[in-house]
Amino acid sequence: EFTNFFSGQQQIAGGKLQSWLGSQQMSWCTPYALSIMGEPMVRNCPFGNGNGYGDGRAISVGEVVVKGQRWEMQLKGGGQTPFCRGADGRAVLRSSVREFLASEAMYHLGVDTTRALSLVVSDGGEMAERPWYSDGNRDRDPVVRFSELQEEVFAFKALGFVTVVVWQAEISTTSAWDEEGIDVETQGFKVTTDGALRDLEREVEDMMVHEPCAITCRVAPSFLRVGHVDLFARRATASSATAEQLREHELMLEHALFREYPECSASGSSLPERATAMMRQVSKRFARLISGWLRVGFCQGNFNADNCLVGGRTMDYGPFGWIERYDPSFAKWVGSSMHFAFVNQPQAALANYTTLARSMQPVLTVETLQELVQEAREEMMQSVAAMWRSKLGFEEDDSEEVKAQANALWKQLESLMRFSADFVMLFRLLSDALLLEETDTVSELQPGSMVRLCDLKSAAELNGSYGTCLNFVSSGRWAVATEDGDKSLKPENLEPLQSGQSLFAAIAPAFYDAPNVEVKAKWIAWLRRWKRLRLPGVTPSAVAEKMKMLNPKYVPREWMLVEAYDAASRGDYSITHNLFQLFRRYGCLGPYDEQPESHEKYFRCTPPKYRGKGGVEIMT
Repeated sequence: EFTNFFSGQQQIAGGKLQSWLGSQQMSWCTPYALSIMGEPMVRNCPFGNGNGYGDGRAISVGEVVVKGQRWEMQLKGGGQTPFCRGADGRAVLRSSVREFLASEAMYHLGVDTTRALSLVVSDGGEMAERPWYSDGNRDRDPVVRFSELQEEVFAFKALGFVTVVVWQAEISTTSAWDEEGIDVETQGFKVTTDGALRDLEREVEDMMVHEPCAITCRVAPSFLRVGHVDLFARRATASSATAEQLREHELMLEHALFREYPECSASGSSLPERATAMMRQVSKRFARLISGWLRVGFCQGNFNADNCLVGGRTMDYGPFGWIERYDPSFAKWVGSSMHFAFVNQPQAALANYTTLARSMQPVLTVETLQELVQEAREEMMQSVAAMWRSKLGFEEDDSEEVKAQANALWKQLESLMRFSADFVMLFRLLSDALLLEETDTVSELQPGSMVRLCDLKSAAELNGSYGTCLNFVSSGRWAVATEDGDKSLKPENLEPLQSGQSLFAAIAPAFYDAPNVEVKAKWIAWLRRWKRLRLPGVTPSAVAEKMKMLNPKYVPREWMLVEAYDAASRGDYSITHNLFQLFRRYGCLGPYDEQPESHEKYFRCTPPKYRGKGGVEIMT
């Protein structure tokens, strides 16, 4: 009966299932409104009025209360709903394996999320047709560097903006993005922050494939979305609003309080008082959620108000991805654009919070709502900043001076990571670097090594060359370029200096491309600054252990999920089961533990054969 029910083959009403659920509910799905980055949308609505959006393939099939906790169950891929807009309403094994593993991994990573109760595949049965990438298309690198373009490319800075002019045949286009990474898409190219053009035409699915249908049962205390509240608020604030529509809006707020924020329902308090208390709790949950996403390297990819739960949990595992090679503009889906990019997720969450605040207008004053939005903005900024500091081993009870320096260290690190560093690996390996005592000296260096004058005891003698890189030229000779020209330094002036090679070696596995001499010098200098700020007055091993509990070793990298669903499509579920166990936390095991048997296989940069592949590094 369990299998029949959660595969969608048995109706709810009647018999043992009705007794098991404790109710006579039928399955249901509900409409919601759509807002993108705080802007109400009405286009593409099946009914043309903005009130007819809804999940096209998720159906709620029941609720249960277990140990005092209420759980709503939804079948994703259970068939057509009134909101499917002509689609088949089915999910395929590929997307279902991704959601099942990702949502369970997220739970064990300690980030608020919906969970996957079951995954059932139509083995040898129903198939669905989906667009996908041919092998040839998946093998093409979608990243085109300026140096590889046949067209002439000019780049210059003006008024704080970087402008790129691309001449393409007889067509010239101008793309601009600010220095924080805001980019645009023109003429089939996406300009990225690392000085590359991503050719979108190389990333389009170019074939249709038949895939096994599958159904995931996802569960949560509720699936109440910001879009649900937004819908009832639009009706209640319309000029033609009726008393019934105002009452329905109030009932929706009561429902949100009951299901998600019962602690805000103090006896005898009015609805405006309870709604205000709820909104303050929502801001805390949203801040915690986004900080969790950034901490583990997750990008949701499509964080509209309809994909944002009022309870502050991750949902809609569709165009998601875990960041691997660091890029602040990372998003797995090309449709994410920059507003849903990795580093902009706090802004997306605040936009959804603003939509929810606007939905409170029938019961709260504009002044109160403005105050709440400002509080939420400050809550988000403080939470995210504290999270970045914690990933570097700093504590909330550190002095304000240390916090300010730690914030500056994070900004420097964020810039350095753009030099082909793997986000998850780097933060994990910093724990090892923290424990390392440098032992190598200049006399042990080989040609190609480097040191920095800022570490020399005699730096003052070098005529203002403080901080300049030195390059090892040959035995006994080091060259330094200054404004006065090249100079040579005697080895005895360098002997007290430690080279930093052993220090850099601790994080070296996290790089896709070996940094050049200058970049490596910057990394070593940053590592030393970080250690000097973090280590005084603390036990290094204790700090390293805390860092490891915040910086996971294993996350669902896309290539790992590809291996799982590719094997599953052939009837081999062993990889899916292995990854499921990898991410679970039983005893001391889990995504934060070493698990040495999985180290070589899964603690690594993206394997070369998966780099640049459509459906792996990027999705349309």
